[in-house]
Amino acid sequence: MATLANAREVTTELQKVRQARQYKPEAVPDDVIAELLEVARWTGSSRNTQPWHFIVITDKAQLTQISQVRTPINWVAEAPLAIAIVLDGANNVSEVYDEGRVTERLLIGARILGLGGGTAWFGEWLVADVLYAIAVAVAIGAAVGYGLAALAVRLRDRRLLSDLYDGWLAIPSVLAIYGLTEIAGAYGFIAAFVGGVAFRRYEHSHESHVAVHEGAEVVEKFGELAVVLLLGSMLTISGLGAPGVEGWLLVPALLLVIRPLSVFAAMVGHRIPAGERSFVAWFGVRGVGSLYYAAIAVGSGVLAAGEERVVVWSAIACILVSIVVHGITAAALSRRLLPPIER
Repeated sequence: MATLANAREVTTELQKVRQARQYKPEAVPDDVIAELLEVARWTGSSRNTQPWHFIVITDKAQLTQISQVRTPINWVAEAPLAIAIVLDGANNVSEVYDEGRVTERLLIGARILGLGGGTAWFGEWLVADVLYAIAVAVAIGAAVGYGLAALAVRLRDRRLLSDLYDGWLAIPSVLAIYGLTEIAGAYGFIAAFVGGVAFRRYEHSHESHVAVHEGAEVVEKFGELAVVLLLGSMLTISGLGAPGVEGWLLVPALLLVIRPLSVFAAMVGHRIPAGERSFVAWFGVRGVGSLYYAAIAVGSGVLAAGEERVVVWSAIACILVSIVVHGITAAALSRRLLPPIER
């Protein structure tokens, strides 16, 4: 049994455990890391399930990537190592308790071994950065898109808005939705899509419908032309080789398998005619979406320099092949699969 003096030494050390966010650059010895892992391994858990895996990370590039998952944990980039606690996810209630227990044991162990330690929890990312961003984007897109369409229709019906502006309604509406959503910290791209659907649903039967969408198509074609010119000016032999064999094999996989199957799966239960469904499955979403998400991946700083090049040029490869293949087949398949436009 420990003497009172020894017990007080232990409790004094426990009281000194702090959340450290500044670290020295010296590497932690392997035997110290092994000792910490033993502390973690012998930590008790609910029903002795031991629902965890411990991953030691010492690579500075990986630590930097982890630090960029959420702004509050950017201090991880300066740490000499991190021990990731990965839970099985079988029982959220008990694992919350087990996670806290093993985390505190590691912090105490680090203190006794003469190290500083801190917790960098990024489970909040799913709620704050994904669920919130999607929910807010859908809400803003639906509300603003529907509201702008309703306003435009009422103004047109009362002759307060000239029909000369019908062709320009869609673009400023999309830009407004995108901007408001980005200000709210949500996904502007998703909001713009939802807003377009909501806008169309309201004004679909109005006399301005055809003019609104013809105007949007004109702007879209100019945008496509600008993208084609931009990509054409960027093309180099070195760039086309950046995706490698895997990247170029991804192109037919996306165009011929992944995109058509995902579209057919998304349309299960809808009463869309088979021809129109096949048309959407073949042509899919415009390639600008790929550029958007590639730009986000590069701009977030989570990719290494070589990875950024592969991602960008893989996206460009998909877009270029899509432009050629879909451009060649567009006219014939439009006549074959789509009903004639009624005016």
